[in-house]
Amino acid sequence: MNANFIQTLMYYDGPQIVLLSLGKTGANIVGVAIEKEGMDYPFFACAVKKRDWQRYIDGKVDLFYLFKNPAGGRRYFFDLNKITDDSRVSLQQAKGNENFDNAYWPERGVFSTCHTEELQHGRTQENDVQVFNIDGTWEAMDFSGFYSKISDIYAIFLLRDMFKNKTHADKILSKVKSGVKARFWQGGGSYKGFYHALSHSMPFMSPLRVSRIQYASPGQIELRGREDIFVEMILSLSCFEETNREAAESSRNKVGVVSNKDELVESPPEKYRYIDNILSKEKLKTAKPDTKFSSGVIKESVKNKAASLLSDVGVQDTDTFFSKICDENVLIFAKLTLSIYRRFKGVNDFISEGRVEAAPNSAIATNTQPLTTA
Repeated sequence: MNANFIQTLMYYDGPQIVLLSLGKTGANIVGVAIEKEGMDYPFFACAVKKRDWQRYIDGKVDLFYLFKNPAGGRRYFFDLNKITDDSRVSLQQAKGNENFDNAYWPERGVFSTCHTEELQHGRTQENDVQVFNIDGTWEAMDFSGFYSKISDIYAIFLLRDMFKNKTHADKILSKVKSGVKARFWQGGGSYKGFYHALSHSMPFMSPLRVSRIQYASPGQIELRGREDIFVEMILSLSCFEETNREAAESSRNKVGVVSNKDELVESPPEKYRYIDNILSKEKLKTAKPDTKFSSGVIKESVKNKAASLLSDVGVQDTDTFFSKICDENVLIFAKLTLSIYRRFKGVNDFISEGRVEAAPNSAIATNTQPLTTA
């Protein structure tokens, strides 16, 4: 069996980790340099599942994990010195105990951040940086809660950008839509599962990654992703904070937020409470997606209010979300909108408490650096 040599990933006195592509399937094969009698420049390799390769590139799993969970359960040997003029190598399938010889396996803790060469094949990492300055007392649950909410918001803006620019939309629309339809939307698990699945349904997009956490107070959380998404996200969070501040002030003064003398404009919290109350009265909060509203008037009112609330948090393509993502199901659209609002509010709570502040001008392109903890 032959494979195409794609590139070197780590180089120290010669290639140490290399990437191959398998024949017509194009499956990724990763190889590590070893010592083996009968070969001049021996490598131990494994086929990698598509999803696992993405997780490896994103720093979610190490090289050891790929060899422990090879696609098809197959591992190989090849001699890099016998590469052909057209960049092909001959693979020999590992047999029996050869598959589990510790002398061949990579050490634990070798992540994609250890690569010395830029990845040029398949999906690359996005290395624009957004820093959040943090202060006050932080516990593990606080870090986890903040990252979970900001990651979900980032994923929503990625999805919005995909449809806005029609990038890979046809390739993943069915995955996202089927994921929405498959959930009962009856509790927290459905929402968490949706956002988790959303990240994994967009293989061509760049997920949010934590690259550094400085635990001291004051400290920093450094995230890596796409600059344009960071900019949109920060602007929307700033707008959300300002809108809620105005709403709080108007509430204290018992005066509505007025755009002109004759028009009273509802604040995002008021729109949220309206939708939430209607779903409660209609007994729809834990109802399955195919459950009906009591009347068409109420259904239309909830739809319009949800679209307005979604627009308030910066997701402007509400028609796309309603028709393409929610398949024109008003109940799912309302529940998804409320979940997006809760994530914005969760991040805004950190900001309003003085515990988080987006560092200005931090979304800039940088070179890949390993994950560090100060």
